[in-house]
Amino acid sequence: MALLNLANCYQELNQHQKSIGIYTDMIKGRQNPGIAHYYRGLAYSRIVDSSQACSDFKKALEYDILQAKKLHRRYCLKINDEED
Repeated sequence: MALLNLANCYQELNQHQKSIGIYTDMIKGRQNPGIAHYYRGLAYSRIVDSSQACSDFKKALEYDILQAKKLHRRYCLKINDEED
């Protein structure tokens, strides 16, 4: 839980790349991967990387992180609309 708190602090300080790195470490270490995907998706959305945000929100949904559903629709549908 300490890593999640640290990453969230970096998010609040607008140090998104640092938070993304910590969330990635959490995912690799299987430490709350669903939550880490969700928050990493938020970080990607804040640096306007819709493709990565979509990917993480989709993965968070696979872990039953329900708050990712609305964001998944927003970012994934946006990407699909841009590809048409």
